[in-house]
Amino acid sequence: MTGGTDEDSGSTLATADANLSGTRELLTVLKRLLRTRSPRLLTRASTEPPAGSWRTLQIRNSA
Repeated sequence: MTGGTDEDSGSTLATADANLSGTRELLTVLKRLLRTRSPRLLTRASTEPPAGSWRTLQIRNSA
């Protein structure tokens, strides 16, 4: 509940696996919705950007 981890529990890998499973399930549902509602967006979201096309974000200090 606190966002902390129990270093000795040995559950980190199981937690990561559960998170991936949940993400895959959600993406499956979203894919079905996008296929009918916005196929162009689905095609665009399913392709990887060309190498080197990621833009670096500049973080500004608000202080």
